[in-house]
Amino acid sequence: MHWKNSLQKAADGCIRNRKGTHYPENPVFPGFCDYEVMKMNILGTDYELIKECDELVELNVDGECQSYGKIIRIRPLKKILLPKDSDAIKQRRYNEVVRHEVIHAFFHESGLDRYSADEELVDWLAMQFPKLYRLFKEHEVLE
Repeated sequence: MHWKNSLQKAADGCIRNRKGTHYPENPVFPGFCDYEVMKMNILGTDYELIKECDELVELNVDGECQSYGKIIRIRPLKKILLPKDSDAIKQRRYNEVVRHEVIHAFFHESGLDRYSADEELVDWLAMQFPKLYRLFKEHEVLE
């Protein structure tokens, strides 16, 4: 199957709300599903954060940021990493994936698409952000 067909198939079921009512049409991923959709404002642009998106399991990815569609999708927490991994380790990875995809969106909305495409940089920021946050908070330099 061509990757675009696979991506569309996976995306078709991912733009629904948790009550099962029809979600407003999205030109990138139209459809109907039962996933929680949250709004997230990134540098003045509204993104949809779709958590627990089973379709990403089929694509073998933990998350994705559709910068032009303004959608961030995350694999279900229980399906992150290996079944034998603890819930705490899965939660840590899940949070890191959300940060990773949000950083992609921040770079895109800043006009820094070259940085958004740099997976090494995005991974580093996503992994190091909690340490940076703690240091900045400890020294009262968050604002």
